[in-house]
Amino acid sequence: MCKTYNVIVPANERCGPTNLALDLAALISSSGYRVNFFYLSEGTRPVDSPVDFTIQKLRLTHLMSLDGIIHTHGLRAEVIGFLIKIFRPRNRLVCTVHNHFIEDLTFIHRKLIVYAAFYIWKLCVSRYDRIIYISRDMKSYYRPFNLNKSSEVIYNFRWCTPFVKTTDYRTSVWSKAQKDKGKHVLLYCGALIPRKNILNLMSYVSGLDSCSLLICGDGVQRKEVKKMALASDNIEYIGFKDNISEYISLADFLILPSYAEGFPLTVIEGAHYGKITLVSDIPVHREIGGLGIAKVFNHKQMTSLDGAIGDLLGEPKTIREARVSAIYSRLLSPRVALDAYLEALDLK
Repeated sequence: MCKTYNVIVPANERCGPTNLALDLAALISSSGYRVNFFYLSEGTRPVDSPVDFTIQKLRLTHLMSLDGIIHTHGLRAEVIGFLIKIFRPRNRLVCTVHNHFIEDLTFIHRKLIVYAAFYIWKLCVSRYDRIIYISRDMKSYYRPFNLNKSSEVIYNFRWCTPFVKTTDYRTSVWSKAQKDKGKHVLLYCGALIPRKNILNLMSYVSGLDSCSLLICGDGVQRKEVKKMALASDNIEYIGFKDNISEYISLADFLILPSYAEGFPLTVIEGAHYGKITLVSDIPVHREIGGLGIAKVFNHKQMTSLDGAIGDLLGEPKTIREARVSAIYSRLLSPRVALDAYLEALDLK
């Protein structure tokens, strides 16, 4: 049995794929395996260094020296994995696929570039020993491309911090004031980019008497988000925050109105604390809704949001939160994911 687990991510950046890779590496390290964690480029918000292993930039010398399991996350990482396989063919190559490649990337790149990148990525993963998809919807999406016969679905997980009340006094006062007016506080936590559909959500919520919106995140649409928030009594923008558990405690529900997603970690974090997430009507969100931790609404016609919230309020809060937390423990906890990954990686 191989005792060395090597992880490669595109950047040392706090984002969904890197967060998942880091949490998984920590779990595998705690199970007694040696872990090497590599990134290809620097990020604007580096992840915290774990206790049990180091995070280091991948060097050319690593291409010809790494042994064991190579687990990659993302296009550039998959290309590097492909090159390592050429130099070290005995290594076991595994990738976790985090998004719907063409649909997701066309939000930020021209279609010609995206299709060229997809061709390169498809060529690289054809040499992999196993592909892991983070949802059944994603596996169905890639099935027509005949990427690899050895594949399986393992849901994302999140290593969540203990639930704590916020120390952000200003935001706490804002949240209480909104609830005193009889409004439901919705929390959006994620990137401020076109794919997330945040501006349309803000436009709708700004005119509501029943809801308020708390926004946590950063991205290319930050200026527009900040401007719209300042112009609305219903919306509060607080920037990027490391520990969203503090802000989950202030919200009635989380919300994610995206046009496209993989398996969002925000939904999992919310479920850990018993909070349901209102999610856009896209295939992966319908799958997550079927698990019982999310409620789907029509993100193209925001008026359906009111009905979705009304449906959720039909279940008593304490019962709803206990039910959602139990689903998290049964399906999306670190323990469940570790067992699945150890088997998929042949580490058991």
